[in-house]
Amino acid sequence: MDIVRLRPILLVGEPGAGKSRFAERLCDALSLPHETYSCGGVGDAALGGTARRWMSAEPSLPVSLIRRFRHASPGIILDEIEKVGTGCHNGNALDALLPMLEPLSGAHWYDPYIQAPVDLSHVVWIATAN
Repeated sequence: MDIVRLRPILLVGEPGAGKSRFAERLCDALSLPHETYSCGGVGDAALGGTARRWMSAEPSLPVSLIRRFRHASPGIILDEIEKVGTGCHNGNALDALLPMLEPLSGAHWYDPYIQAPVDLSHVVWIATAN
């Protein structure tokens, strides 16, 4: 099976229009293991992982899914991305996402937990917004 390479997809529409369900069904149709990450109320950069020196250390969301699904191209559905917090205490989710989504930096993204660069260029990113 060829690895899917898609640019980030943004689905915009009215609340209740079925954007999240469509994104899940798209991943199912592509046979991609996927997870929905609710962005509403997210106020830090935890999805980008945390360094091992912290008690709450964990890998980034994409690395965690790659490991859990044993699949280089998982789907990540960023649900209601417009509702992500914009504070800077413990980082900002949008600032953590930008280098993962950008094709060049995403291909050599440094995960602070595993302390090594990883190739996130095969991760399928789908965001929904109202």
